[in-house]
Amino acid sequence: MDVFAMFATFFQGGGPFMFVILGIGVVITAIALERLWVIGRASLLNAKKLRQDVIFNVKQGNAPAAAAICEKVNAPVSQIALAILTAPNDRNAMLDAAEGEAAVA
Repeated sequence: MDVFAMFATFFQGGGPFMFVILGIGVVITAIALERLWVIGRASLLNAKKLRQDVIFNVKQGNAPAAAAICEKVNAPVSQIALAILTAPNDRNAMLDAAEGEAAVA
């Protein structure tokens, strides 16, 4: 008896709840694969280099260059840094906060 026939026999013996279990299993597998894909993409980012480049430009007083670096990188952390760098309110306090947070990371 091949594996598929054994699975079909086992599935039929389980009754209607096997369809629910199978559906939940498919959904969980899809969620796990999606999470692995997102985490895999995020891990490709060289966060240390991004942080060093942004902080260097901010310390030099060149916030537009730091914002340009953040625009080039397609990652959530760079989008957050870009929002901080381009925010119109109390720019120096935000830059200091961003620098402090980056130093912690």
